[in-house]
Amino acid sequence: PDTHVMGNVQALSNLSQLTDLYLSDTAVSGTVEALAGLTQMKALYLPNTDVSGSVEALAGLTLMTLLSLSNTDISGSVEALASMTQLVHLDVSRTLLQGSLAPLRACTALVRLNVSHNCFSSGLDALLDVVALPALLEVDVSANCFERTRLPEFVPQEDPTPFLLDIRANTF
Repeated sequence: PDTHVMGNVQALSNLSQLTDLYLSDTAVSGTVEALAGLTQMKALYLPNTDVSGSVEALAGLTLMTLLSLSNTDISGSVEALASMTQLVHLDVSRTLLQGSLAPLRACTALVRLNVSHNCFSSGLDALLDVVALPALLEVDVSANCFERTRLPEFVPQEDPTPFLLDIRANTF
């Protein structure tokens, strides 16, 4: 981490007009609850920081288009992110999130989705619903807890757009 940038995200909680925050690979700490009031936020990029807390605290940030919380101690359910219907890029890989991916069906603008290295276990039906999102080009659900005896057939769209689907290290 860049140890030249350090401190607690609580120090940013009064910046009510803040729209973009990029703090990746820094020694920043604190909880995401401190950012809950920043309702103008469109891009929040916190990978590889010491930020923790519950993702539910971010549910009110409905203008969000880019959310990257990878490799943090953020916990909870992606259900809280369903209110972020304008999300284009979501990376919550290597966090403590779990549960069902089904709520992400509401995020119809998603182009890139990375939920790898967690313990999502919603079943393939919910996964297929997410994969069918119209704008989606890249999906990484590798190293989760999905189980099924065999993969279902993917039904091609009339005009299929090429996309990446990474489902390694599950127990299909």
